[in-house]
Amino acid sequence: MFNDPVAGATVTLYSLGTTGTYLPVPDGSPVMSAANRKNPDLTAADGTFGWDVANGTYKVRAEKAGCTDPNSGQTFVETSPLPVPPPVSGLVLTLSCPLETTVPMVTITAHPARGPAGGNPEDPGGAECRRHPMRSYTGLMTVSTPSSSVPQTLPGTSARLSHSPG
Repeated sequence: MFNDPVAGATVTLYSLGTTGTYLPVPDGSPVMSAANRKNPDLTAADGTFGWDVANGTYKVRAEKAGCTDPNSGQTFVETSPLPVPPPVSGLVLTLSCPLETTVPMVTITAHPARGPAGGNPEDPGGAECRRHPMRSYTGLMTVSTPSSSVPQTLPGTSARLSHSPG
């Protein structure tokens, strides 16, 4: 839904280099405090991320597969330059991601149609039933819709399995 946190997005800290370009801060660099020297890092379940860094000028980039910058359509969103000090907090990076709903478990049971050769169609023990036992298919079902800047409601989801004799 719109404005939900994006968990598992990759966030990368960039530092202004001596050549005037921004380069990723190396993973484990002492520019970051010992509390978090991981770069890039992943956002938490609530969408949060962060580093304590030495004085300098930084940018932060966020990206996640399937998500885009809602303004430019790029596969990432990036901050403008962030001079430190002062400390930067409450930074919000917005990604537009497809709405995805996962139904934990869906089981579909298929039974071939019974015809006259199979005996009484109402008889679950008919000859056709014994030749073609019921089959169950179990797995995850995911419903995705295009991303949107407005809240979306997904209608109930159903699946139909058809069987062709033969």
